[in-house]
Amino acid sequence: MEPLEPPPTDPDTSARDGLVDALLGEAAFSGWTRAALATAASGLGLPEGEADRLFPGGPGQVLAFASRRADLRTVRDMEAAGVGRLKIRERIRLGVRTRLETHGGAPEAVRRALAFLALPTQAGLGLKLLYDTVDAIWYAAGDTSADFNFYTKRAILGGVLSLGGAREDLGLPRSSHRGCDDHREGEGPRQGLDVPGDGARRKLTWPILRPGRASALP
Repeated sequence: MEPLEPPPTDPDTSARDGLVDALLGEAAFSGWTRAALATAASGLGLPEGEADRLFPGGPGQVLAFASRRADLRTVRDMEAAGVGRLKIRERIRLGVRTRLETHGGAPEAVRRALAFLALPTQAGLGLKLLYDTVDAIWYAAGDTSADFNFYTKRAILGGVLSLGGAREDLGLPRSSHRGCDDHREGEGPRQGLDVPGDGARRKLTWPILRPGRASALP
């Protein structure tokens, strides 16, 4: 994958960070629009036209910047947590939880972002951001596959992230995704995704942790 670090010589990185943070707050009320971007810039005291200079692509470019920044922070958090000492399933689970729970964004801003990415003109961007996130998690997990597994791993994890994002970030009840929850004795509900394997369908699952409770992947 491409290096996750932003160009070190970009003098506008901090300005873009501040504007993204401001828009994340504004988008929860006004959506991901150029008007919201202008309002966020005005709130920071930026001169007129500065928002368009920093993000000439408008809200879509802001979302891409915010998503890539969250991917970078997820990778850093995984490395800080000692991801290399974990089993592979635990590494992926750590990545999914870190990305969704720590760097997923405020629920209302995420709802508005998903609505924006659902527009026909933004479908390609949504898929690219999802792939970049999945690739970042596998990268941090130490994946070195270069064959068909490279694609199947990312396709499966993309489904898991999509399911987790819709369920957690949109505030949907867990029962709204039929067939995606199951239980094991002594554990809480488990999020899952049915995937083909060995001539049958199996369920890729991970426990939903409650506060103060630790668990590992199955």
